[in-house]
Amino acid sequence: MSTTVRMADDRDLIYVCFLKDLHPTDESMSNFITNKIGRLLHGIGTHHVELCIPSNNGAHCLSTSVYQNELVCTSSEKTFRNPGYHVFTIPVSTQGLNRMKQLIKLHASITPFSALGMYSSILPVQIFPEVVTGGTFCSKYVTELLKVGGVESVNRLNPNIVTPSKLFRVISKNSNVLGSVAHKKSLMQGNVMEMKPLIN
Repeated sequence: MSTTVRMADDRDLIYVCFLKDLHPTDESMSNFITNKIGRLLHGIGTHHVELCIPSNNGAHCLSTSVYQNELVCTSSEKTFRNPGYHVFTIPVSTQGLNRMKQLIKLHASITPFSALGMYSSILPVQIFPEVVTGGTFCSKYVTELLKVGGVESVNRLNPNIVTPSKLFRVISKNSNVLGSVAHKKSLMQGNVMEMKPLIN
């Protein structure tokens, strides 16, 4: 049984969390390049995005994304204390949320990070087929989750050529976004939650 946050009209809430390092000198070279390109193309530089499903009191969340040289992961221990996080709150239907959870199950601990996919995502058109790039990268993965979840603002996006900065720009213009904050205090409360009730 789901324990996610629910609105009065029976929609569920999700968080889309973007991260931009506050200290560029501490960034890895790939993150630095991604931020630079993001600022040039989209007016905002961000190098990482993840999706979070909050519990019904908003005190905890299940987050999912993929990091360089790793597999798609889920975590119930994220606190989002880094003030570099920018969080968007988006409503989705219960059916959409269930589809997102199923897609998370398909990818978690299975799908690897794709460096080729990430670097080619800055191009205006997709030039490498997925069979060549293989795997996924954070903005592609989150865009796919949002698409199956029924978030209309991403319907026309090709996940293969979506950078974190481009996704940030699209979501920031979404009229269904309920709010955006530098970081959500409700996500910072507590430390650990059970993952199973959210993905079963």
